[in-house]
Amino acid sequence: ASIFTVGLGVGMLFYLANYYIVNLYEGKYRTMQLNALNFFFSFGAVVSPIVAGILIKNQVAWEQVYQLAMLVLVPLLLMTVVAKFEGKKKERAVQASDGKEPWNINVYLIGAVFVFYALSEVVFSNWIVVYLREALKVDVAVASSALSFFWTFMAIGRLASGMITAVVRVEKFIIASAVLALSSYIAVLSLDTVSFIFIFIALMGLGYSGM
Repeated sequence: ASIFTVGLGVGMLFYLANYYIVNLYEGKYRTMQLNALNFFFSFGAVVSPIVAGILIKNQVAWEQVYQLAMLVLVPLLLMTVVAKFEGKKKERAVQASDGKEPWNINVYLIGAVFVFYALSEVVFSNWIVVYLREALKVDVAVASSALSFFWTFMAIGRLASGMITAVVRVEKFIIASAVLALSSYIAVLSLDTVSFIFIFIALMGLGYSGM
């Protein structure tokens, strides 16, 4: 129940952050702010497993690691309370309609893609450290750094994606990223050499960053 509540809160926080940026900014400024948001999200995901791994290796209980993480939420809550989410009000044309138009099938397909993307990312993030520890007997600090490695290359990829999509069609870039992510995921599952696994984890991060 606690994990569900945390996941629900994080999901709402990330969704609302994207929603406000889309509504507060326009054009290239909107893209810049969204890229910044995704970069800092990835940066936090890079740092936290490294810190957690170091703390656990130094005999800090995992319960205390979660308690320390809660301290980060306190200033976040305070900043959210005092912040003013006021953007430029936009005038939108209101079109009369006799009834609600049904959603196109593409909307459902895109929604399904987002669900499977998020599911695979969450499964990997929660599984890779345990897999390296239990199946390959990797040191806890090294195993935790694998997750940071993944998010580091995802952050790099998200910074680069804006420049890449300026010269490559978006749909081709997404398909290429999905192929790279899937093939790298299969390689991670198939290999038992830690150094090679880290290489394909890096490629996975680049692939996931483009989807």
